[in-house]
Amino acid sequence: MWKSGHRQPSHRYAFASTIGGIAFDAKGKRLAVTGYGGATLLYASAADSPRTTLDWRGSHLQCTLSPDGAFLVSAMQETGLHGWKLPDKTDLAMSGYQAKTKSFSWSKRGKWLATSGHFSVVIWPFQGKNGPMGGRAVTLGASSALVTRVAFNPQIDVLAAGYADGSVNLLRLDDEGFAPVEIAGGSAISALSWRDDGAVLAWGAEDGRAGLLDMARLP
Repeated sequence: MWKSGHRQPSHRYAFASTIGGIAFDAKGKRLAVTGYGGATLLYASAADSPRTTLDWRGSHLQCTLSPDGAFLVSAMQETGLHGWKLPDKTDLAMSGYQAKTKSFSWSKRGKWLATSGHFSVVIWPFQGKNGPMGGRAVTLGASSALVTRVAFNPQIDVLAAGYADGSVNLLRLDDEGFAPVEIAGGSAISALSWRDDGAVLAWGAEDGRAGLLDMARLP
């Protein structure tokens, strides 16, 4: 952990297994770390922070904390997601993927979690206190190529999706609207991000291609 003005870490943490994923909460205070056998939660500002252990067998890779800090979701080595409702540690299982999930994105108010790893974007509902428990995922942007990257616009309910064939699409949740941004024909999209004001989308591919979209120029 680095502190402002310091050139060396102020403290370090040790874990029992190789780290698969790390994620901060929206305030940058709580840190989630995933690995083999589950996840650990701690407060990053303190070297002696108490730890909360979340157990679930298997190897946990990338992870994400919901904006309100109420849920932790991890991608599993065997495909599919595992989640925990906090603080009661209720387990959530989210399945139906063709490949490992390597990209997560929360909608502006944290009501939806978009994920990669399927031939469409898989979007889980988190509107209620129980998250996706008892609910069903929404799928958008179906393609013959796997979704590799997802990114919600930080200002409006528009989602960008990048695919293994090099294409990029914009998707709307309210009416399932679809707008192609980049056509297929290259290698997989490996980076996808919005500017903070949501006005510009940037993407990059494994072969070095990159692009920018100015939302003001959309018809």
